[in-house]
Amino acid sequence: MNLHNKFIAAFLALTLTCCGQSTKKFKRENSSVTVSFDTTYLKKILLTKSESDSIFKILRDGSFFEKAIYEKIFQKTADPDVGEFVSSEYTLQMNVHPIGWVNDFEFILSPLEEQKLDSLLRRYEKETSNELTIITIDKSWVAKSDFDSLVTVFHNTWGVGKKNKNNGIVIGLSKGHRTIRISNGYGIEPILSNEETKQIITEIIIPEFKNEMYYEGLRKGILKIMEKVR
Repeated sequence: MNLHNKFIAAFLALTLTCCGQSTKKFKRENSSVTVSFDTTYLKKILLTKSESDSIFKILRDGSFFEKAIYEKIFQKTADPDVGEFVSSEYTLQMNVHPIGWVNDFEFILSPLEEQKLDSLLRRYEKETSNELTIITIDKSWVAKSDFDSLVTVFHNTWGVGKKNKNNGIVIGLSKGHRTIRISNGYGIEPILSNEETKQIITEIIIPEFKNEMYYEGLRKGILKIMEKVR
């Protein structure tokens, strides 16, 4: 099966099954954030990850391309190839749901690195009830000037943190925009100040990121947050 047909099969399977499945980690019922992107990001999905498996990872939990947009693109020809699809002028939309404690939508972590960080964050939540999640954001989703606001939108819409405690922390980063933000819930702020948060970013995380050691930067930053917020 060629790459295009694998994409089609993945999309059709998803539209038939996504409504009855859920792997969300958070309680908020309506937890989707809609982002727009051009076909450059779709090409990145197809080329960076393992073909159709990447579509399931990025689009599961009801996060799939709007049907009308999908049909508009593919009605041009009976059998368009991947090259034609990714070079089209269309802008696509995707409803982004949390797929775990680690949401690597920019594809900067290996599967093993994701698993290690996810286990660390899951154990932290069980021990403390604090919820800490990571999201990597492709630069096609948002202008750099609006990056911080988008991280806040993800924090609030996904409902990170227990409702009666506001004890959620979201680490949002974009390799493409070379920027990172840590969003603390109101229940976290008295324990971890904005100044301490900035210090973790500048002194612990960014030095690793400068060497493209994204896993190490995140791991060390998370451990420092856990040390301060128990």
